[in-house]
Amino acid sequence: MVFKESARDRSVYVVYQKRLSSYSSCIFQLFSLEFSFSFLKAIKKYESAVSVSVDWKQVHHVCYWELMWCNSFKGNWKEAADHASTLSKESKWSKTAYLYLEGCFKLMEMFEKSNSGKWKNEAKEKEILEIFRLVPEYKQRVAGKSLPFEKFAVYKANKYTKSNHRLVLSGLEVIYIWNGFTMACHRQELIKYYLEIVRKATVEVESEKASNEFYVDEHCLCKLLEGVCLRYLDRPTEAENCLQEVVAKYDFLFICCTNVCM
Repeated sequence: MVFKESARDRSVYVVYQKRLSSYSSCIFQLFSLEFSFSFLKAIKKYESAVSVSVDWKQVHHVCYWELMWCNSFKGNWKEAADHASTLSKESKWSKTAYLYLEGCFKLMEMFEKSNSGKWKNEAKEKEILEIFRLVPEYKQRVAGKSLPFEKFAVYKANKYTKSNHRLVLSGLEVIYIWNGFTMACHRQELIKYYLEIVRKATVEVESEKASNEFYVDEHCLCKLLEGVCLRYLDRPTEAENCLQEVVAKYDFLFICCTNVCM
């Protein structure tokens, strides 16, 4: 399947190309590679940018942020976690968000490296636990209100400490939340890779159904992500079946599933 770009995607890309022709050395040259979905080239450009000393440190932070997502799209979980860690130490935007993202990507790295396919790995469990314990400490309020993603991060971090130290598909979940699938879907091999991870996790969730108090949450998340992957693989009937199963078990996710089907 060749993914059909929306009019918005095309118009944004055209604007970038016009600006780049006039300002070939500007920072926006970096983002043009992401809009062309050349993640490997984008990573090299961003790494080159952060190697240059600049007075405006926030430029580096923007590059680290994009490096984190580009690496996560490609399944380079260790590199994604490292960039999230750098941001948590240097950037003042949201330490809670950065720490949570770091923990999520470390969990995905641990999950993929485990021969059994299980999340639990004593070698890294303590490190990840400490990261998630720090997440609530830095939650902030802006104009008297909490940031939505920070509230989500705190909830999930607290859940991690109560669910035998595991969060199912945490890396793919944040990619979905931050609309990463709309970027990754232009690379079919990435979606197939995500689907393989999701199905591997689903087998693990089903095997522990009887003893897992969070089974419904985890099962629904697996089916939601499977449905998203199948949609972008041009398998709408299978995708709808997955999403209907989620709706039948957990009405709270109805809106998410409806958005995927549209």
